[in-house]
Amino acid sequence: MSDKHFQTGMFRVDELESKRCTAGKSETLFILGARLRAARKQLGYDRKDIAARCGTSPDELGRFEHALGDINFSTLKQLCELFKLNMLQLLSDCMDVPRETVQSIVNISDAWTGKPLKVEDVLNFAHSDGW
Repeated sequence: MSDKHFQTGMFRVDELESKRCTAGKSETLFILGARLRAARKQLGYDRKDIAARCGTSPDELGRFEHALGDINFSTLKQLCELFKLNMLQLLSDCMDVPRETVQSIVNISDAWTGKPLKVEDVLNFAHSDGW
């Protein structure tokens, strides 16, 4: 499928799953993106407007919603605020880890001073040994 097809929302579910696997994104990222997409649509928000408010592109947000790409963890925080979602609960549910673990990881990400953390980085950290 071309980017044009993606932008117009013409993927079938089986095509999305195939593309997610090809992109190497996790099932957790797939669930998280789907939940955010559902919340955005339920609230009647346009992807273009939400992307602009979060400092990302509509294409990047769309790829994240379908687990074809990743976004900065800070953008995820902004999305949760805009959608009035409890980020700790959302991540805990999607990652199937205790909420306290998610809180610890969020605290670490808040103190992070290196390159911007992507959501997949945080998900992988949560599932690494010791958590």
